[in-house]
Amino acid sequence: MSTTINVASDFVRAVTEGDPPSPADLIVMLDRLAHAYHDCPPGDVHDEKFAPPAQDRPATYRLIASRFPSLGLYATSDPTTTDNENLVADAMNDLADIVGDLRDAIATYEQVGPDDGHWDFQFNYQIHWGAHLRRLALYLHVNHAWD
Repeated sequence: MSTTINVASDFVRAVTEGDPPSPADLIVMLDRLAHAYHDCPPGDVHDEKFAPPAQDRPATYRLIASRFPSLGLYATSDPTTTDNENLVADAMNDLADIVGDLRDAIATYEQVGPDDGHWDFQFNYQIHWGAHLRRLALYLHVNHAWD
């Protein structure tokens, strides 16, 4: 298995199984995921018909919420505007979305191959879970790094 997919698998296991990591440990794991994105081998889609197995994302959210009760809602903003409008984000949703997208990349890697799995990992980082990772890392850094 590639280093990228190993890091993704380690993150999913840590967030969903065993003793939950501390917020400080989550920061380190999010940093590892960001590095894994930057170090990921270039991928390409070969099997456009493959769809990862369906996930029960509400169940993932509930599991994560039960494992990380100290995390919750936090203020954020839209970095593409200067109107200073405050928005609310949810750390549980961030983790659930990251886990869901990583599970898809892992399944694609395992069932189709490295090119497709790496492409899925990179593409979904760029369009979805990367923003969750960056917002969540800042929230954890500011509010929980020393818990």
